[in-house]
Amino acid sequence: MALSLGVGTCGLGMILIVGQPALPLADEVDEAALREQCRRLHEALANLGDPFPGETGRQLQALLQCPADPQATIKFQRLLDSHCLVGVHINPESRVKALRGPRPAELVHNRPVFVLLKVVNEAGITAPLNIGGPQLLGRPKARADAWLEADVVTAKPLAPTLTGQRLDYVVVRLIARQRGKREATLQFDAGQGTQDLGFRAEVPVLFQVREGPEAFGDAQGRRRLWTTADASYNVPARIRDKLKGCR
Repeated sequence: MALSLGVGTCGLGMILIVGQPALPLADEVDEAALREQCRRLHEALANLGDPFPGETGRQLQALLQCPADPQATIKFQRLLDSHCLVGVHINPESRVKALRGPRPAELVHNRPVFVLLKVVNEAGITAPLNIGGPQLLGRPKARADAWLEADVVTAKPLAPTLTGQRLDYVVVRLIARQRGKREATLQFDAGQGTQDLGFRAEVPVLFQVREGPEAFGDAQGRRRLWTTADASYNVPARIRDKLKGCR
């Protein structure tokens, strides 16, 4: 279920996915840097064949076309945060902690799904953001029953490292190699010395992995997760009916 709430300037609405709580809003965010980052996100996801869904895409374009606005950084966050699986916070001492974001943890078996991470970077770190965990395939300490691929997308126009700005949105590609309900503990760091000793830099996520219908995707084999939790995804009825049968 989605709720549409007005946010004022330029007649925009806001899509909120009901479920996980909203992520904290970052303050002292540079508006120009965030606008440029949102332009790159929009372009990168389109290049990956997984653009922002209709309503989100329209609202993002409207925000980008608006003039400078003291509330712009808040509006960008409220729009993008609903697509964040995890929020990552790096404190001034460079310690990392993570918390679950509001995006539904829904994947499609053997098909890439792209999600956002929200990174509040109070330390101004410019190192790569790393993702690990015992359920992640290809990691040094992966368990025998590891089932999930997780990689930060760094292809242009995205950056290979954190920008050092107060706020970054990072794109992650997830591929589930097993079906059904699966839990994965996602662990984050931004280089040596940033790991939090209290295990606050990790967050368990319970995923629902479905067998996707062949109607997913385009002629190039790209795949999108059309989640029925968000009405803004405008899923065609024939695909929505197949999705319901995969539950």
